[in-house]
Amino acid sequence: MEKGVCANAGAGGEGATCDVGNDCAEGLTCLDDDKCHKMCKVGGGAPACTTGTCTVLDGHTQTGACI
Repeated sequence: MEKGVCANAGAGGEGATCDVGNDCAEGLTCLDDDKCHKMCKVGGGAPACTTGTCTVLDGHTQTGACI
């Protein structure tokens, strides 16, 4: 079972510039390209990507980001 870390959500929308995950709004995360990306469930299901491809995050098997 994967576990996440809860943090206060920021104001950054999808594609916004970020330094850390909580610079991004709820349901988004900050990746190495310094932009907020929507989080998704790898292999289908909710949450799903409306644009891009659900790409697994390092160290996870079911949690991804829409890239």
